[in-house]
Amino acid sequence: MRVKARVVTPGAGLQRGYLVEPGMNLATRDAELGGAVAKVPTRTPVTLTSDEIVQLKTKAKGLFEQECERWEQRPQRGNAELTRTILKSGTTMDQVSALTLIVQEAPVHGFNYFSQQFIHGLATRQQRRIQLLVTDAIKELLVERLLPDRPLLTFSQQPGLYMAASDNDLIWWFYEDYLKHTYFDFIQQLERSLHDTFPELRNKALGYIAQLLAAKPEQEANLLALLVDKLGDRDRSVATRAVYHILQLLQQHQAMNLV
Repeated sequence: MRVKARVVTPGAGLQRGYLVEPGMNLATRDAELGGAVAKVPTRTPVTLTSDEIVQLKTKAKGLFEQECERWEQRPQRGNAELTRTILKSGTTMDQVSALTLIVQEAPVHGFNYFSQQFIHGLATRQQRRIQLLVTDAIKELLVERLLPDRPLLTFSQQPGLYMAASDNDLIWWFYEDYLKHTYFDFIQQLERSLHDTFPELRNKALGYIAQLLAAKPEQEANLLALLVDKLGDRDRSVATRAVYHILQLLQQHQAMNLV
């Protein structure tokens, strides 16, 4: 399932009262900031205490939730209404398509759907066919729409973190932290798939891990460790597949020799 990025009209969402443009993602945010991880105001550096960081993150969480709620309360058109109906009563395949559309069109405002209904919902079902369908959709969204071409930062790691930060910055920082933790949960799900009793599912999980490694740097060391670990898989076909993926990755990204 391929996901194509939607063209965003700058400022269109802000004119409707949003603090963050609904169509933006971290890649467009970074580009807007000139490729920087975060825009650091010209000011004297201030080290926040742990309590201040907790206070600021609590404020950011509230702003993020308000922003998502504002998006949820937008006037619903025909397609949006149909999407809601599908999520409630559609087939699994239709639900996957509907969730993909939501996250594709609103990576920030629709991220709760990705985390709660995709990662911690459909992806946890026991049927292997559904697991593969959902995992493939999640992987595509991560590569094509959600993950930037840099490692993600936690909230406290943001270089522009200070008590007078703008509401816009706070929402983005909370969202990035949320994405980082959600992505880690997904990796743990892939790790469990690597220990499934069926070699076919283990091979599929290896493929997803290799694709994520080739595309994005987030969690690179953990993903590579999972691949290397499968060199000792009890099934020869799985171990051979792990060798293949590692060799392919080393050809594409020679720097991984140092990881």
